[in-house]
Amino acid sequence: MAIDMEAVLQQKRELSEISGDIVSLRRSLATYEDDISSAWQGREVAGVTAGIDAVIRLLNSISEELDDIGRDMVSEAQEIQAEEKRKAEEKARAEEEARRAEKARLEKEAQERREREEAAAREKALAEKAAIESENEKTARIVKKLKEGKALTNEEKAFAISKKNEIKASLPSIFRFWF
Repeated sequence: MAIDMEAVLQQKRELSEISGDIVSLRRSLATYEDDISSAWQGREVAGVTAGIDAVIRLLNSISEELDDIGRDMVSEAQEIQAEEKRKAEEKARAEEEARRAEKARLEKEAQERREREEAAAREKALAEKAAIESENEKTARIVKKLKEGKALTNEEKAFAISKKNEIKASLPSIFRFWF
């Protein structure tokens, strides 16, 4: 909850007004004391003026205390305001740090995902290459055997037939009769 500095300053002004009223009252009382001392010459004047002096001292003390309270209120409010500002800045820094950490985490995850996808694509390409090389090797062995007049195994015959059917399927229909 943010401190309402304007309200604190208003309360200080009110305390200052009260303190000012007390100072005016004290001056009036001091003037009244002087008037009594100059107009009255009795033995009881010393007791009355001593009582008025005690009240004047009390009023001075109250006035000073009110001024101190007003200054303390403003000082405390400023400290609270500074603490709130510090906490808000700290919170903003923590949120920014959390945002950066989340962004870094997401970027790392994306990079790891790309690396996994690239590795999978490389493995697939290598597997396809190996399969093609294997088929090429089989085809070369079959061609060599046929050139040498050697008999093919059932597996080799099945492979040759499947290749023939693949080629036939990829040709336009007018050329298929040759196969």
